[in-house]
Amino acid sequence: MKTDDQKLEQIIKEEVKLFLKENEIDESFLDRLMAKKAGLGSRLKSKARGALSKGLEKVGAPAVAGELAGSSEDDIAKAEAAEALVLMSAHSKRISKAVSKMIEDAEKLDLTKEPKMSKAITSVKSAVTRLNNLLES
Repeated sequence: MKTDDQKLEQIIKEEVKLFLKENEIDESFLDRLMAKKAGLGSRLKSKARGALSKGLEKVGAPAVAGELAGSSEDDIAKAEAAEALVLMSAHSKRISKAVSKMIEDAEKLDLTKEPKMSKAITSVKSAVTRLNNLLES
C-alpha cells in the first residue's frame, strides 16, 4: 500500500510541476503545498481531538476534555513544525544550488580573488551552513 501511495505522490508532483511550467505559476506554490501536506496528519488529529474535547465537556467530563484540548494544541505545534521543516528544506536546496552555481561561475571567470566576490562567497556559504544546521537540529 505504501508503494502505491509513493507512486501516486510522484505522479501528482510531476503533474503539478508540468502545470506550473506551462502556466508560469509561482515556483514556491509547490513548496507551500508540500509543506501543508507534511502538517496535514497533525492538523487532522487536532481537529478530531478538539471535537472530542467539546463533546466530553458537554457530557460532564471537563478534566478529560481539558487534556484532549492540550493534546490538540500539541498537534497544531507539530503540524507547524513539520510544515516549516519541509518549506525550509525546499528553499535550502534551491539556495544551495544557486550558491554553488555562483561560485562555479566566479571560478570560471577567475573572480574568486576579487575582494568583494570573496566576501560574498564567504557570506553566502556561511548563511547556507547556518540554514542547514537549523534543518539538522
